[in-house]
Amino acid sequence: MKVLLLLLILGLGGNAYAQSIEALVANGDWRSASGLLEQQRADCAQKKAEDPCHLQLRFTSAWLMTERAARLVKGDRQRALLELAKADYEAILQARPDHRASQDNLILVLQELGDSNGLLRQMRSIDDPKRFAELAQLTAQLLLQSGEVDQAFNLMTRAFAQRATDESLTLLLDAFGQGPDDNKAQTLLRLAARQQNIASDQLSRLLMAIIEQSSKLETETWVEAMLEWVEAEAWERQLTQQSVQKARQAGDNTMWTELSQRLADAHLGAPSDEVRLGHWILESGTAQGGWWTQNVVRAQVLAAAGWSQGHHLLIEGDIAGADAMWRGALYYAPNPQVYWSELKGKRAIPLEILTDLARINHLYKEQLDPNGEHFRQLESLLFASKSRAYEVNDLVAIQRHHSLLGKLYADMGRFESGVMGAKFQLTHAIRTSEKIAERTGHPDPQPSMAKLLADGYNCTLPNQSGCNSDKELAQHWYIQATMAYLDVDAVDRAEMTMQQVIKINPQLNTSQMALEQVIKTRKAVAGGGMADNVQWLEQQNQQLPQAFVDRQRFKVMSDLTLQGQGNQAEKALELFDVQKQATLPTDLIRIQQLKLNQSKQQ
Repeated sequence: MKVLLLLLILGLGGNAYAQSIEALVANGDWRSASGLLEQQRADCAQKKAEDPCHLQLRFTSAWLMTERAARLVKGDRQRALLELAKADYEAILQARPDHRASQDNLILVLQELGDSNGLLRQMRSIDDPKRFAELAQLTAQLLLQSGEVDQAFNLMTRAFAQRATDESLTLLLDAFGQGPDDNKAQTLLRLAARQQNIASDQLSRLLMAIIEQSSKLETETWVEAMLEWVEAEAWERQLTQQSVQKARQAGDNTMWTELSQRLADAHLGAPSDEVRLGHWILESGTAQGGWWTQNVVRAQVLAAAGWSQGHHLLIEGDIAGADAMWRGALYYAPNPQVYWSELKGKRAIPLEILTDLARINHLYKEQLDPNGEHFRQLESLLFASKSRAYEVNDLVAIQRHHSLLGKLYADMGRFESGVMGAKFQLTHAIRTSEKIAERTGHPDPQPSMAKLLADGYNCTLPNQSGCNSDKELAQHWYIQATMAYLDVDAVDRAEMTMQQVIKINPQLNTSQMALEQVIKTRKAVAGGGMADNVQWLEQQNQQLPQAFVDRQRFKVMSDLTLQGQGNQAEKALELFDVQKQATLPTDLIRIQQLKLNQSKQQ
């Protein structure tokens, strides 16, 4: 039996009796410890009912009983002592619901008693996601041992949704494995849909658990899980023909077999004479036979799988193989138009494939595209796709097109050249991002875009030649990139980018000096300290955009509070509410932690 926590009187006042009894038990002198407890009981009997000694006595008595149960007795006698201790801890919590030591010891007693219902009752008063997850794991283990699989699954679903830990996922999937059915599988699929809250390896485990139970589920359910798994692995560039072969062991069927064979084929199973580059390549892929091409949803997943396989071929040095695989993936990729209808909200795989094909044909021009014809065709396809995005005014798709084209041209060192240069595409990527922010009310920082634009004006892009630098615009965009990096909490990158500003002109103006102070403060706080000069925090800073300064003030006040350096939670939350900018994931986490801290203090 697990030995319970040593005596804690925290929150109930000091107690010399408790300290002495704890010392006697540590030395094995149980008789003297019991005698001292009786003496404490007699002393306390002389005092008023509201005196803290009554709760102190109850806690000491409960603790001594749990220690006896842990060290001296077994069987029915042990259980009887634990039941008495349980009653005392519950009585203390009735009077003092906030007494953490009693709650912790009660939880351990309930665990030893195998009292899952008691543990479930305790969970109702816990709002800390970490503590809730830990208690949920203890309770779920007891529920599974007693065969209450559905209750354990529901409990771990809630725990994992609140705090997606590997331990919670393991118990959740254990519960699913002990009683798989379509309702549970659909619950797991709903959890998988919240991908932003789940690590990629956790998502893979969750979906594979459904696939492994395919013989016990409706076909529609496990096929949905299979498509989600393949697509998720592909977007992480982890899907290969070998990984599909391994997945077949979980549920061998014709779908897995077909996908494995396609990934082993040069063009993803497409006819070699039909994967020539041109506008027609995006028109006819789904006309081919096979399960994976019967509709646009499957074709999207198949194309993503081929895209991932192509990256692995590229890593292995098979340049021609990657080019062929990506052509096949492009052949099967849905027409870009469907991303504004049937696949609305999905990440457009044709755009990714087109960009990577253009990049590889440029980098390995002598081997793949000596005349430059392929690159021009791919470029034409990219611009045609962008035009469709403009036709339907899809700002997100427009921004994505400009971003990818901007990065592509930046990699090539082609900065000017009008619409076919990084300058035009990066500028429009940033402008479109600003339009999205205006429409949604949420900030959408683009630090990498601004940094590439600054590098172009500074003539420092790779392979950039024949360039006339514009130091003023370069400095402007380096500053914009620095501020954007701070907004996304990439403080080290912000500091490195700021060095480019200083390199252009070491004589900083007042706004640049203010920005440098923001970086120093953010770095100091991130390191657990505080900068000497925080004047910009205490007053409105006229040298930088006020919204930016307020975002940084929120981050600093939050981080200092969460580190235990003062309590500025209320001020930080008020500032954040005024700004209405709870959108960046790192700031959402700060908000949750601040509110949790506040609830504990109330």
